[in-house]
Amino acid sequence: MLPCPEGTRADTIRTQQIRFLCNTPWFRGRCPQFPGISTRGQIDEITSRILGPDLLGWNLRLTKAKRDEPITSLKSHPTSHRASHPMTRSETSRFGVEFAIDESEMPALDYAGPRVAGPDGYILINAPVNPNWEPIPGGEPTIEITVEAPDLEAAQAKAEDVYREIRKVGGLPARPSRVLGLFSDPGSDPPWLFFFDEAQEMLEQRRHEAAVVAAQVSCEIEIRAAIEDVVDAPEGSLARMAIEAPNSYSLLDRRARDIFEKVLGISPAFESFWQDYRDHVARRNNVLHNGARITREDAIASVRTAEEIVDWVQRVRERKKHSGAQKE
Repeated sequence: MLPCPEGTRADTIRTQQIRFLCNTPWFRGRCPQFPGISTRGQIDEITSRILGPDLLGWNLRLTKAKRDEPITSLKSHPTSHRASHPMTRSETSRFGVEFAIDESEMPALDYAGPRVAGPDGYILINAPVNPNWEPIPGGEPTIEITVEAPDLEAAQAKAEDVYREIRKVGGLPARPSRVLGLFSDPGSDPPWLFFFDEAQEMLEQRRHEAAVVAAQVSCEIEIRAAIEDVVDAPEGSLARMAIEAPNSYSLLDRRARDIFEKVLGISPAFESFWQDYRDHVARRNNVLHNGARITREDAIASVRTAEEIVDWVQRVRERKKHSGAQKE
């Protein structure tokens, strides 16, 4: 069972779903001792004590993060793709960092927010209420600050600096910040990574067939991106027509593979992952064309193979660009 690293979009979605469920009349009637939920500590308690590890088919294995505990960086997670991937480690992405605030501070923070973080760099969120608009016990207002950073750890540090400056400009006293959550903005990720994250999330949801398909989408997107990144192909050119010719960018497509080999100067057929890739594409085709069901083991194999393919394509692309730059 692949975990759901805290701070990822999948983790954020699960947190929102648990909050929504626990604020419904159905849940409050079944579990009156938990009339509402807002903090990560409450979410973890709900998950472990009442709902159990699975709820409606969702894997809700959330990492504990009480108010006084530091948020775990995604970099520390052994299965985190962003932690290990050479092409994403040096890039910056957009992250959101959520801080607990006092309700009385909201006007001052709303005055200082756009002056420090910009109009799109922060958002104030009122304390949560139940469907009857009654305050949820334990709920509190928050400010969410958006920053650009290479990883979650750097994002938290940067957001804390911004939050301190916002408080200063707003005339509020300095005090230790209390981080309630961190998450990445999927809109800032490269397209292949969006679909790769989707594949991992679908594994957690036990949607094995969809995971295999999403894994292949991530491969094809990055294969085409590598070609377009290396070759000059303006609209209307023969190069552009050649890039548009293949029906797909599976490396088992003869035309796509020919273009890849001519542009990048290397064949995937001699790499150690080639048979695993062929097996993965066969699974994907079997799902799409025959409605086949996929075991969890095969779905995990497909996702891992997709990651290996993307890593290899990106290394090949960088070598090609580097050699081209040397010749110039």
